[in-house]
Amino acid sequence: MTEQFDWWYSNNEESYQGPCGSREEAISTGFHEYGGEGWLYIVEATQAVPGTDIFDFDRVLEDFEERNEECWGEDGQPISGIEFKDKRQLENMLSYTLRNYLERNGALRSWSFGQTRNAETINMEAGGWIESFSFQSIMISAFRYALGRKTYVVSETVGVLIDQWDRLGHAQDIILKEIQDAIDAGTSGMEMDVVQWMKIQAHAEEAKNAKS
Repeated sequence: MTEQFDWWYSNNEESYQGPCGSREEAISTGFHEYGGEGWLYIVEATQAVPGTDIFDFDRVLEDFEERNEECWGEDGQPISGIEFKDKRQLENMLSYTLRNYLERNGALRSWSFGQTRNAETINMEAGGWIESFSFQSIMISAFRYALGRKTYVVSETVGVLIDQWDRLGHAQDIILKEIQDAIDAGTSGMEMDVVQWMKIQAHAEEAKNAKS
């Protein structure tokens, strides 16, 4: 099974928050959560999975015999006298059972990372980052103003969003989600407005395919 890498962010490089679906989302969320002050640490990582391979055949057998000593009697022969051919099989079965039980109960979890890659440190107070995320915030505000509004501003907003699409970062995910939610709820405007919002969806899909 391939381990899943997600993006995480922190302002102290010790306690990370997440997971996030993309680098842009980790940066955007961290930037706004920490107020754009100090340093932002981001990393792509898998979550460590606690191991359940903790059973030792001889210890299991010894415990079994001690708890059932009365079953052997004075002249009985305990099972330790049996020559077992595949001790590892029992260990694997117990490990598998424990793992499934913990997974079903949501207990197979960890607060530490397994593998990490693409670690990055960002100065949130640098002008370029402030400008970038201020731009995204303005674009999201303009988009939300236009969504569901039955005026010419819809087509103009859609045109600007498509023109600036590559600069929107994590705002792309927010915009696409809110467009689809509004269309599903019937609150995106008139039919001609829906056509306009769908242009953004189509543009996003084309941009995605071009990168793959």
